[in-house]
Amino acid sequence: MITFYAVLAIVILIAISAWVSYRAKSVSRKNIEEFYVAGRNIGWIITFLTFSATLFSAFTLVGMPGFFYTHGIGSWIFIAVVDTFMALMVPLVGYRIWKVGKKFHFVTPAQFLGERYESYTTLVVVVLIEFAFLLPYMSIQAIGIAKLLESAAGIPYLVGLIIALIATYIYIETGGMRAVAWTDAILGLTLFVGAYAVSFWFLSKHFGSLSNMFHQVYSVKKELLTIPGPKGLFTTPMLISFFIMIFAMPATQFQLTTRYFIAKDVETLRKSMIGIAAFASFVLFPSLILGIGAAYVWPHLKSGDMVLGKVLSELSPALMIFGIMAVFAAALSTIDSQLLVLSALFTRDIVLEKSPDLTMKKKLMINRLVVIILSVIIFFISLNPPKLIVQLSILSFAGTLQILPAVIGALYWKRATAPAALWSMISGVAVLVLLKFFHLHVKLYGWHPAIWGLVVASLVFIVLSLVTKPPQERGMEIFKSISE
Repeated sequence: MITFYAVLAIVILIAISAWVSYRAKSVSRKNIEEFYVAGRNIGWIITFLTFSATLFSAFTLVGMPGFFYTHGIGSWIFIAVVDTFMALMVPLVGYRIWKVGKKFHFVTPAQFLGERYESYTTLVVVVLIEFAFLLPYMSIQAIGIAKLLESAAGIPYLVGLIIALIATYIYIETGGMRAVAWTDAILGLTLFVGAYAVSFWFLSKHFGSLSNMFHQVYSVKKELLTIPGPKGLFTTPMLISFFIMIFAMPATQFQLTTRYFIAKDVETLRKSMIGIAAFASFVLFPSLILGIGAAYVWPHLKSGDMVLGKVLSELSPALMIFGIMAVFAAALSTIDSQLLVLSALFTRDIVLEKSPDLTMKKKLMINRLVVIILSVIIFFISLNPPKLIVQLSILSFAGTLQILPAVIGALYWKRATAPAALWSMISGVAVLVLLKFFHLHVKLYGWHPAIWGLVVASLVFIVLSLVTKPPQERGMEIFKSISE
């Protein structure tokens, strides 16, 4: 019976997504600009909802309860507070990217950087970094759905992976950004409502009130309610590290950056900023309730990522539908955007940069092939998930952070040069990889390796920009249009 309701919830969401995609099909296939950035005429409600739904992925209800369960209340500072501040990226970065995108018809952030720096090599390196560090993040969404269906409904993990990827393919391939944006709006609201329904039911059943939950948790494991937490993760340097990595995401993770291009006007961006901050402030509160509360109710779970499955196993079938739909919605609303932007980076920035005269039919065929290949890669990455899927999120944030100097320089510094952008990204990623994966005996003073990578990348960017020749014609024209 539980399996039936899980399948029913999934079918409902897939049907909604397919319908939206079908409605968008005739418009989205007119040209590349329409397919990848929805013709730049999306209003503020859909813009802020698609941004928010893309930002809050499967880790919101699967990974974050596990992070609260394992590391305690510091997780709130790690993610919820930072995500609220992230809205400030709209005036800092979003307005400028929207402006230059509209004037020069850019459809990807990599295209903007390539032309701003007048360097195809820089464009290719940006694309490679996004591919390398978004693919693990994308696998989180498939893992989240598969783990949920396995723990709550008994559906085999591999079957859950396949369901997640097929559902995403259906409406990305059909409707492009317009379908993704509208579907994200529906999925984002589904996530919000479902998360609160499940968490408030859990709170009511096991504790009666929020204050009682905190009191009981404090009585048995008070370190969950203090910083740096039970495992000592949330030291001051590490919290600042997480703040920087996450705050930078709207400039460095292109599934978010692309949302600036779709906005109808500056007023749309302004209103979206308010909506993004409000959504971020509230959407993670259910994760706190589930994670902290579960540490008292089920103190010996093998993995924190099992929290939601345990909660859902207690629900009535009707309420379970809300929970399953919420997780499915969170995962789909992120992986669809990530798949679309990566297919755009390859199709527009790698293929069309060298073969601009391809027909729209061939462009869509290439896009379709890229989505299929990426889906297969995600499937294999997801076969061996980590103990806590938030770890994959952090790796993704850390890697894409290394392009931040190149992005900020392109937007704000006239002297920024192509060699500086190129070597800053390469050096930043190299430092991150060496410190993170090769365990060099270097004292990090409590900071995440990504921050040391960013420091090196920033220094390289500044020094090389001062000693190399800045772009001349096209690059300078683009910079002047940003500064006007």
